[in-house]
Amino acid sequence: MIKYFLAWREWCPNKKVFPKLHDMMRHVPEFVDRWKMYGILSEESFESNHQHIKAEMRNLKSMPDISKRADALVRRLQIGIKPQVESIRSAVQRKLRGPKRGSYNITQKDDCVTIERTEREEDGDILYISKEIAIKKSWAEVYDLCVLGRVPDSWHQVFVERDDIGERKKEQAKYTANK
Repeated sequence: MIKYFLAWREWCPNKKVFPKLHDMMRHVPEFVDRWKMYGILSEESFESNHQHIKAEMRNLKSMPDISKRADALVRRLQIGIKPQVESIRSAVQRKLRGPKRGSYNITQKDDCVTIERTEREEDGDILYISKEIAIKKSWAEVYDLCVLGRVPDSWHQVFVERDDIGERKKEQAKYTANK
């Protein structure tokens, strides 16, 4: 360990000590001296939990109080230690990962109404859109918007009559009426 530490200092004299080097130099010798073991209790078994810990930290980052956030993180991480909680979590994960679903039917259904573009004819209060379709004249603008996707001309008039917007904005409003 001392050789590794000296090599780090020689090769990277301007770099700070990183966490694992600190653990190795400061905490591991004390741990080994106290418990007479290290390998089977090393951090290796916890490496896979880093993503889980990061996800929990993201979930809790909106908590403004740092100590309450830390307490909540510790509680969330330790709840999985309880065997009954872990068995429930495992069962849920198995059900979520169950058998793969079949492929989706991605063929599109053609249920659109085809409308022939013909000249509209008026008969009093009735507007004939095509041979098969007739609507009230008062519904023409809504029909244009919903069926043809065309913004009615009268809708941009409100912008043309305003004094508080410039000419450029008035022209833009005029041309948003898809003719």
